[in-house]
Amino acid sequence: MVKILFIMFQGWTTNLKHWNDYTKSKFLDRLKTLGSVYTYQNKTNNIFYYEKSNPEHIDFDSDIDFNLSYIKPNTHIKMIYDDICLKYKNIKEYKFIPIGWSLGSLLSLYFTQKYSQQCIHCIILDPIYITKKDMPSELKYLDDISITS
Repeated sequence: MVKILFIMFQGWTTNLKHWNDYTKSKFLDRLKTLGSVYTYQNKTNNIFYYEKSNPEHIDFDSDIDFNLSYIKPNTHIKMIYDDICLKYKNIKEYKFIPIGWSLGSLLSLYFTQKYSQQCIHCIILDPIYITKKDMPSELKYLDDISITS
């Protein structure tokens, strides 16, 4: 039996609470009724813990000890996939639906491209500027910088 795994890619300056606690719809709670949900905190966003003008920034972790794996798209996506494989031992039973919000939309599209055999859809919410015309060049750019980095 195939199971659904939603993989959440948050936007820039957001923490995990933005998927659920800061929404009236309780988005993650509702999504969990349809399948399993994987979330992770992108440590690069944790730098906002130290910027105190926004009261929501207190919800970020103070841990900003990250390496280039978080900056290079190819290694970042692989790191996420490897973490998913650790958390879901029977990974072959799952089909993925990456969901990206804002900047996370690029990562969700890239994840879908890299793991297309396991992805059945990709959902982008309020994405950064993406059009049919420029998406192939954006994906090529991500591939190019991952290869040369």
